Amino acid sequence: MITSKWLSQRLEKNIRDNPEIKLTNIQNRDGRKWNIGTMAYKNVEGSFREQYKIFYDYAQEILRSNLGSTVKVNVNDNEGQKMFKRLYVCLKASKDNFVSCRPSIGLDGCFLKGKYGRELLLVVARDGND
Repeated sequence: MITSKWLSQRLEKNIRDNPEIKLTNIQNRDGRKWNIGTMAYKNVEGSFREQYKIFYDYAQEILRSNLGSTVKVNVNDNEGQKMFKRLYVCLKASKDNFVSCRPSIGLDGCFLKGKYGRELLLVVARDGND
């Protein structure tokens, strides 16, 4: 088990011998030496994959809790495995009130940072009360 105290004692001599060493160099070298980065990477990678696997559950929960809503999950077939492509959600309240909106509709988007970098697009409109 690596603890911060144990690791700091190991690194102290190296830092004293070479005070100009950069933190990234220490992280890269020692991360490979004790396999620290790999374990953390696998934990993060696993959580991303698990989240993508539950999109159908998420869609079903939206449909269950917001009767009349529309949810579409689009996946690609990749060597027998389904890979998430996109998700469309339109809540019932938004559908019902969309007809009374001003003729001004905005589209906004942003890029998601992370392992599987994607785009998040959002459509908004203003109702009669702004």
